[in-house]
Amino acid sequence: MDRELKNTIVSNILKRCESLLEGEKVFQRRGDMNLVTGEPARYYLRLQYEGEKRLVVTEMVLPTEREDSLDYYWSFRKEGDRWELDSSFKNETSMEPGLLVRELVDLRERLDTESGRGKGPYLELPGRNRPFNSSLRPYVKKSYSHIYFLIASAVLVFGLFTTLFTGNIQYNRMVRIVNQLDKTIETSATLNENVLNDLNRQIAMVMVDLTAVEANLQREQQNLEFNRFNMSEMVKQSVGDIPSWQSTRRTSYYYLAGLIEQSSSFGEMYYHFTRLPQTENEAKLLLATDKENILELDSYRMAFSHLVYPVRNDGEENNGKGYIISSGYTSKRASPLGEGGYRPHYAVDVINISNILKITPTDESEIFKRDQDIPGAIVAVADGRVVANTEAHDYGWCVEIEHKITSEIRSAFPQVTRFTTFYAHLAHQSNAQVGQLVSQNEKIGDIGNTGKSTGPHLHLEVRIYSDEGSQMNFAGESFDGINPLVMK
Repeated sequence: MDRELKNTIVSNILKRCESLLEGEKVFQRRGDMNLVTGEPARYYLRLQYEGEKRLVVTEMVLPTEREDSLDYYWSFRKEGDRWELDSSFKNETSMEPGLLVRELVDLRERLDTESGRGKGPYLELPGRNRPFNSSLRPYVKKSYSHIYFLIASAVLVFGLFTTLFTGNIQYNRMVRIVNQLDKTIETSATLNENVLNDLNRQIAMVMVDLTAVEANLQREQQNLEFNRFNMSEMVKQSVGDIPSWQSTRRTSYYYLAGLIEQSSSFGEMYYHFTRLPQTENEAKLLLATDKENILELDSYRMAFSHLVYPVRNDGEENNGKGYIISSGYTSKRASPLGEGGYRPHYAVDVINISNILKITPTDESEIFKRDQDIPGAIVAVADGRVVANTEAHDYGWCVEIEHKITSEIRSAFPQVTRFTTFYAHLAHQSNAQVGQLVSQNEKIGDIGNTGKSTGPHLHLEVRIYSDEGSQMNFAGESFDGINPLVMK
């Protein structure tokens, strides 16, 4: 291989990749295309930096009219100031050195297309194996015309069935047909010996084809499992490239990785892959509206083992069902009120799924339009004493309850002096008076929209008071907030 030519092509490819990435770590795109055969297909492209000295390019082509697929995997490594091709695979098989330069040129042309400079991807998928389809010889003789005609008809029908079903999932049905024909032929004493031998040869050929089909199905299943695992792991690893303050987007990546791992087909797998959200807003929409979404509150556990969930419907069990986290615990969050800038959100916002009336993805300041008439009950997460019941500009009506410091809390936070939970945006002032004792799971108010709020939700904080705390309560006491709900 001409090394200088290969290095020149690799250099051109990396320039196109950097142009598409535009300073980001990940670029992905999907679209429609036609193969060189004219077949319609879907084309998926993903570029991703893995560290500063490694760039991975993955491509996939899925024809819309058949089950075949074409996968490319390219890995480039930076050596000094120069990029080199580290590894390359086509359908999980390492590319032949003699064809590598041609494949690199084709990759460059496909990247040109993504940049708006090329004419379209040049891609051709190998055709599907076809069943044996030999022509039938004239078996009919005048003296045996009736019997031979029936035999020839049976062979013709058998050939049609073979053509229709070879390469399909109805493998078992084909085997039954072959066995029935074989049995019929063997039990007929009037068959001409030459015809019988020819039919047996036909059956032997079909059995060979059936064995090949079975092997192909096994390979396709293994290929699906291999791609499913690799794609799921790639999505999980991509979480490391998402800023820590985009907690909802991180959660959605883990959620979709789980769905990819459970996919039963290539189409289902790549459908979930194309749904990866690129912003926090997209992630919130995905987790709030996906019918397969499993991330209700029961997918999380409370910060300490003796606590219960802070919300439930009146008269129903406190099991986390029917509620989701609309905004998670993070050190950096864009203002949900459209005020601009970022600030910490040392709490979680919980909403009743039934509150979501419609979704408005174009409205950056308010993702969820919520029904005011379906709030939900706010309950104490543990036994305790009410230490605050007031109204604040930001929090609206709010309640703070002090709880017993358990050995679990003391072990995790040796410096703790007091342990409380804080509930904000209540619909009305709570009936729980300051100094009153409340029981675990006892209702202290309704989810509301008071204070600076975009819609009915509960703002929940878990506070660890100590002399070294970085936050202050209404009375000037110092504490640190911790994440109230942790993924199981």
